[in-house]
Amino acid sequence: KGSLRYALSQTGPRTIVFDVAGLIELKSGLNISKGDVTIAGQTAPGEGITLTGENFYLKGAENVIIRYLHFRHGQATAKDDSFYVQASQNIMIDHCSFTYGSDEDCSARNTENLTIQWSIVTNGVRTHSMGGLQEWSSESIHHCLWGNQNDRNPKAKGIMDFTNNVLYNWGEHPFVAGGNSGGNGWGNLVNNYFIAGLDTKYPDYAVD
Repeated sequence: KGSLRYALSQTGPRTIVFDVAGLIELKSGLNISKGDVTIAGQTAPGEGITLTGENFYLKGAENVIIRYLHFRHGQATAKDDSFYVQASQNIMIDHCSFTYGSDEDCSARNTENLTIQWSIVTNGVRTHSMGGLQEWSSESIHHCLWGNQNDRNPKAKGIMDFTNNVLYNWGEHPFVAGGNSGGNGWGNLVNNYFIAGLDTKYPDYAVD
């Protein structure tokens, strides 16, 4: 009792707050399947809360707010995303950072009404180094930094509103519209800044 994992396993509307700050080393994946929850990372003192070692994911969850958490998967375990959302709806991610994903840093699949705002998605583990695979979801991503990744910044299939973001130092591919998969995708890209860096292979192409 009192742990983040315990709090997420409970049911009913709840807000999770933190009395201490620090690193939570996950021994197994941590899943939110019971929604109606707010994780208020901004309540942690000092440098806040960082989760590492295994991935953090939402599967079949509704009405979830996650604020001010750091997600760092790393390579201690099998290849996986730092953060992954699947088959969920009404999800708000605010002021979080997603880095060191050994597959992708921040991905979503078959999710409705997902917002990612004022967040950082950078530095996927090389050589894979992927930002996010956003598949068959309805999403709004705004005021975020995507940087220092080779590809999928993000790769968007479905309905995507992508506004007021900064994409920095992509490798081969920046924003990828649809890719080679079947099906239609709809994207609204407005007011984004694409800033090439030393790793950028094709600096003149912002959307692939």
